[in-house]
Amino acid sequence: MLRRARGLVANVWLGFRQMSQGSNVFPVLTFTEARKEIQGKKTVFLDVREKGELSTDGRIAEGKNIPLTEVPIAMLMDDETFLEQYGFEKPANDQNIVIYCKAGIRAELAAKFMSQLGYTNLKIYPGINDWKENGGELK
Repeated sequence: MLRRARGLVANVWLGFRQMSQGSNVFPVLTFTEARKEIQGKKTVFLDVREKGELSTDGRIAEGKNIPLTEVPIAMLMDDETFLEQYGFEKPANDQNIVIYCKAGIRAELAAKFMSQLGYTNLKIYPGINDWKENGGELK
């Protein structure tokens, strides 16, 4: 499992340059679209910021946190270990997942990792900064 995760990390970092040049293949949601996704209740809002950022910048109440550095290993965990580690059920590969961070860059990286692991319904939300600028409620 660790070898597979390391290989994925290397592949994603190689692709980071392309992603940072605007070749995002994942849909990017507006604030209004993100709010609609939350109301649907079947979408997982995945916050990939570091744990310390949650207390300093706030967080979306429905958001579930897995720091970017843990995403490759977390998504390879069995369901029971994942639940014990993160406190919520591991998303299914075909579940709707909206990934966000502070400004969007880490969210793109996490989406790339997860896509390589077979996750198919991934969307990006530009981040907690956009959420706050648009008057979104924080926890």
